[in-house]
Amino acid sequence: MKNILCTALGSFSTKTVIEGLEKKGYTVYGADCYPKEWIPMAKRVKDFAQIPLVREEEVYLDRI
Repeated sequence: MKNILCTALGSFSTKTVIEGLEKKGYTVYGADCYPKEWIPMAKRVKDFAQIPLVREEEVYLDRI
């Protein structure tokens, strides 16, 4: 099975993107700058990571 990371998981089109990827056999992982609890589609992906904004360079680099 193929894995794929869907970033900006809280965006408007995420549901359609995830559904399409799952139909093609991908295991979908998600990431966003907001907490998992704020993002309904975070429950749909195999795992979720909250990643800081890139403009917070030191914190961002430590997290990735």
